[in-house]
Amino acid sequence: MAGMFVLLSFIALATAGLTGYAIFAPLTWRHLLDRGLAEQAGSPISPRGIAWLLRGGFAGIDDRNLQGLARPAQILGWCLVIGLVGTAAVWLSGWAP
Repeated sequence: MAGMFVLLSFIALATAGLTGYAIFAPLTWRHLLDRGLAEQAGSPISPRGIAWLLRGGFAGIDDRNLQGLARPAQILGWCLVIGLVGTAAVWLSGWAP
């Protein structure tokens, strides 16, 4: 029973991360595009763009509005990653039925 709860918790974390990332990442990319900085990050769905957001590549850019869009995208992107890894770990371990 506890295994199912943990599995569902990881699935919920991944779902929340995905939906939040799907909202904030394109807004971040559009903000970068408007400022002429999009070549630094790539698109929000490219591996380069995802890695740029997750590692905090935006931290060196002095733009408070960018920080306000990119930080939630980063946090929610990590929620997605942790949720997917946790779901896979619980599922593959056989801990949850």
